[in-house]
Amino acid sequence: AGDSVSAYPSLDFHDFCAVYERVVLREREALHHKLEAWLDDPKPRGDDIAEQMRVFLKSLGLISTKETVTEMLQAGGLQNRRCDCMEELWRVVAAHRACEGFSYEEIDRAKEEHDRMSKDTPSRFISSQVVSEALLSLGTVYCAEYLNGVIGELGEERLQKGPLSFYEFMIMYRRLHHITMKTMADSFEKADTDRDGMITVNEATDCLRQLGFTLLRAELQEMLELTGAEKEERLHFDAVYALLVEARNQHGFTRAESDDLKVHFDAFCDEDGEMPNLQMYDLLRYIGHESTLDEVKELLDQVDYNHNGTMDRREYLRLMRLQKEANLTGYRNAWCSSKMRCGRKAFQVVNNALHARLNKHPEILGRLLASTTRAEITRAAGDFDSFAQLAEHLRRQIPLESRKYASFKEVEYESLRQIFSVWSCYPDGSVSLRDFLTMMEEVRDVHTKGGRMWLFEALNEARHAAKDCGVDDKEAGNDNSPRVHFMPVLHFVRQMVQRHLRQVTIKENDVLSALKFSKGEVAQFRALFRKLHKEHKESQSASKGDKTKGSKGKAGSKLKVPAGRRRSMDDAGEVGPLNVSDNEDEQGEEDPRPTSFGEWLESFTRGQQGP
Repeated sequence: AGDSVSAYPSLDFHDFCAVYERVVLREREALHHKLEAWLDDPKPRGDDIAEQMRVFLKSLGLISTKETVTEMLQAGGLQNRRCDCMEELWRVVAAHRACEGFSYEEIDRAKEEHDRMSKDTPSRFISSQVVSEALLSLGTVYCAEYLNGVIGELGEERLQKGPLSFYEFMIMYRRLHHITMKTMADSFEKADTDRDGMITVNEATDCLRQLGFTLLRAELQEMLELTGAEKEERLHFDAVYALLVEARNQHGFTRAESDDLKVHFDAFCDEDGEMPNLQMYDLLRYIGHESTLDEVKELLDQVDYNHNGTMDRREYLRLMRLQKEANLTGYRNAWCSSKMRCGRKAFQVVNNALHARLNKHPEILGRLLASTTRAEITRAAGDFDSFAQLAEHLRRQIPLESRKYASFKEVEYESLRQIFSVWSCYPDGSVSLRDFLTMMEEVRDVHTKGGRMWLFEALNEARHAAKDCGVDDKEAGNDNSPRVHFMPVLHFVRQMVQRHLRQVTIKENDVLSALKFSKGEVAQFRALFRKLHKEHKESQSASKGDKTKGSKGKAGSKLKVPAGRRRSMDDAGEVGPLNVSDNEDEQGEEDPRPTSFGEWLESFTRGQQGP
């Protein structure tokens, strides 16, 4: 339209009016055909005019709730009309255009948010730097994936010119709101197979699952109560949309669960309510999630929408939602697989499924499962919701038990204890400070003033950490003691491992920043590297297996006997191969367990290597 009016790159007022008239004319022509099609449709419609007009607007690509349409009808003076003629349909479209498809409450919230963000600007316009924060405050952090596209539609040139007016802000909010409504409407329409505008509660649960919220019974029941639909068997679009809004506000958690997560976040965040991304790994381990560092990075890439390297409470709860979705998917796969293998044996079903998922601390899990009642086991074996609730309960209990042992597995814990006991020279199992300094030689230079000061401070911190986790004062020892007990050393090592992981992450972020790769490219590289690393490990295991088979075959065909050893009568019969060989390739695998403190620590700080 602009090109047909003027060949110049800019328009004066008269040219603008001419373009406006042409655009309106074309829009009216397009809408007129759709309005005629609606009026000519012979399909019978009910007496609920608001619902009819909601469906009518949906046919035009405008998604609204019935409650919002009722407000539109009142604004257009159509509350007592049938809306069955061309003029009244045009008034419905005009009423929608006047409010941009929002309810009065939503418009008031948008105005308040715009005023809050623009209060420090003399023009009362909103800065383009904070428009993302304002939009997410209205649309929740679950709209972050659409945010860049919505802001980009406004144009880079406009964003660079300066602050945005309230009307420009509303345009972006409308587009973001439309994406949310369209996604919800498409999911609802798939579930509404009989096209009566109603779906069952189970179908609504499936809709929410497609939108990222797998709700268990307790969560669903609480949200139905909060939206006033707890007694309904079938739900209208408005009720399902209200469930989605509540699920986003609560991040799919019950209020009690949400409060617990907020308490953990507050314990790790700073005074400004922000937590460095690096601490997310520690926090997840603290509350029982055994995600790897790479898995945590992938989650952070999905929720750190402003790329500032820190997390606020909204981003944290969004990440915890993603983590729970991953947990529930894993629980369901393990539960279904275990039921297929174990049939009706309730305890075996639950035991196998739990050990398949919560496998980092099998000894602790076994003790907790042994204390679970028979009724709970039976329910968990027959119903996935009950199994998921039991699994989540045990997941939260495991760190309470494992924290005492610095979250190390029992086999890791026992391995270090064996190394430590070699140096022990006291009846209580402790070692002298001098011997501990010798143990630390292959880890760090501790024979300088600075090295020893660091070690003494770190040991005191480890003693306090052990006591905070329930270790007895006698086992933890006193500050600056000439003796070093085992439990503080365990916590000392955990602190060193965490410090190493932070340093690795910082270096990785610095490298990625210098290379200027996008987050999508980084995710692809990380996935490719992990795939290659896995294939490399599998190929190494296969080659070792072939060598072992070959050595067994050689040993079985021709038994080698150490020189000077007499063969007894027992040797004449069928015997197994001896663990003796002149050829290294024919020997069994070496014991992979570390034999020194440095080797043991290195097993936790050694990075993945590709082929």
